[in-house]
Amino acid sequence: MELKIEGMHCNSCVMLIKDVLEEAGASDVKVMIGKASFDKLDVKKAKELIVAEGYKVK
Repeated sequence: MELKIEGMHCNSCVMLIKDVLEEAGASDVKVMIGKASFDKLDVKKAKELIVAEGYKVK
């Protein structure tokens, strides 16, 4: 699954999103400024987690 994320500006944003997704049980997490891809996590849950951190998900 791949999500487009708005509001990411730096490497700290990248690491925060990566950590949040991995802690929720996602695997094969890859995050770059503006997008994240992962496996084994419900998309709705992933969106909720990312939005809770202050980002917008498209």
